[in-house]
Amino acid sequence: MWVGPIGETVLAIFARKRDHIEIGTLADVINWRTGIVRSSAFTDTTTEKINLESLKPIEVKNDNTLFKMLNEGRLDLVVYPVLGTWQTIRKLNLDPGDFEVVYRFEKVQLFLALNPQTDPRLVSRLQDALDKLKEAIPGEKSLFDRIYDQYR
Repeated sequence: MWVGPIGETVLAIFARKRDHIEIGTLADVINWRTGIVRSSAFTDTTTEKINLESLKPIEVKNDNTLFKMLNEGRLDLVVYPVLGTWQTIRKLNLDPGDFEVVYRFEKVQLFLALNPQTDPRLVSRLQDALDKLKEAIPGEKSLFDRIYDQYR
């Protein structure tokens, strides 16, 4: 069961700017130590779509570890959604200007996943609440968009 869409993002490959890494095709990634977050919903749902396994990624436990390892040079590349990346980097007291996107995949829509046994009335209420958050007053952004903009 799903509620949404709650947004969209692009899965991207990030590198440290000072490393001057250029990725033209996914085949180029095989030459680099590439990290992903182990068993995250995003990684799991996109692995088969873009064949992340062919990149032979190094799996880490969370996004903080992923970006710390990239910053320390223990990883060369990180595969992660663009949405929220800069927040994560700032949260670690790192400078977003030290990192760059070196490759972009296609956009994907994001949904809130619910247990299949969730009461359909609750699913409907959640979807209605989300739809109301997305309603904009003429000439203004919706509350949903104002919140979402904080993470772009």
